[in-house]
Amino acid sequence: YVNLGHVYYETHQYGAAEKSLERGLARNPGSSLAYFFLGLTYVQMGKLPEAEVNLKKALTQEDSDVATARLILASLYMRAGENGKASDQLEAFVKNWPSHPQAAKARQILARLKGTPTQ
Repeated sequence: YVNLGHVYYETHQYGAAEKSLERGLARNPGSSLAYFFLGLTYVQMGKLPEAEVNLKKALTQEDSDVATARLILASLYMRAGENGKASDQLEAFVKNWPSHPQAAKARQILARLKGTPTQ
């Protein structure tokens, strides 16, 4: 169900993705990928509180498959004006995945949020 949910997500069928991912989580409640894609699905559906909950659950594993969940959470927090929470997510991202392709951009955003010059 998780793989099918991912396919639905990638093809912009968010309602079907939500149902499939929820079924996947019913079978495997520890699936960080299912929580990750369900969080992304909720972002696209405009269900931001649900997105936050699921993205946080995806991060309980701290595996590289869901590294970008921290970036998405940071984006949600910045949209809501919660820059402290956004900074926390960005700091954790660059700490856990310093060589990730998006780490340099995360550092720039973090510096801007903290009001320090970037290098």
